[in-house]
Amino acid sequence: MRRLAAIVPDVAVENQAALFALGDPSEEPEFINAVCHAADCGLLLDLHNAFTTCRNFGASLDEWIAAIDLTRVVDSPAPEIGWQPMQV
Repeated sequence: MRRLAAIVPDVAVENQAALFALGDPSEEPEFINAVCHAADCGLLLDLHNAFTTCRNFGASLDEWIAAIDLTRVVDSPAPEIGWQPMQV
């Protein structure tokens, strides 16, 4: 990532929509934060992907977003998903 950042200054990773989990899906924000910190890169926070992951695993989208280091977010594409606080 650092080599790429030398060529393209705004490098970011994107959160993905999880269809299955190999670990605890609620730990994904912690993992994303660690990757962004270690690579010193930004985050393309895809809210639809976050919504889908939380919906698939019965997690709280509000808690998921609260756990993300928002200082790393460089963009956040948000299609019309009718977002509202989830009630699980």
